[in-house]
Amino acid sequence: SVESLTLKKDALAKLAWEQIKDGDTIFLGSGYTCVSLAKQIPDDCDISVITNNIEAIPYLKDKCKTLILIGGEVISHGRNFFTSSSDIDEQLKSYNINKAFTSCSGLDLNFGVSFSTEASKKIISAILKNSQNWYLIADSSKFNIVSPYKISDIDIPEIIITDIQLKEYKNLKNIVKSKK
Repeated sequence: SVESLTLKKDALAKLAWEQIKDGDTIFLGSGYTCVSLAKQIPDDCDISVITNNIEAIPYLKDKCKTLILIGGEVISHGRNFFTSSSDIDEQLKSYNINKAFTSCSGLDLNFGVSFSTEASKKIISAILKNSQNWYLIADSSKFNIVSPYKISDIDIPEIIITDIQLKEYKNLKNIVKSKK
């Protein structure tokens, strides 16, 4: 059900929040899971957030030390709204992002981490070039799914935050499982 999926994503967002420390500059990707992470951030938090997630802005605007919305065309994909630009690489070069938090469309042992839109592929590729660590938040529905645009092999994210660890993924060292 939609309600149980929302609860799953909220639990994953709580686990993701535990990876963030005062002084961090984070990138927050698009999608509901990243909006849920924005909701986890407490008031007067000593972090800077760079995002293209339009829906996350209301939850971030009064909480962060610095909030930067990267620009470009507004993209609507399903229920998600985010910005994308052909010069995303150039926009991101001037920022020191130490932790990038994103979701994905699919995770597969053989194909890797994938996204369903070319716009997402461009954004995430640029983020990975301009950030020190990648934290991938993916609920169990994303596993064994291959979407059209590959971003990386599955062992590239620093940490994959998920709600279940499937048997075939047990040898991966970068998976952190939610206790819920």
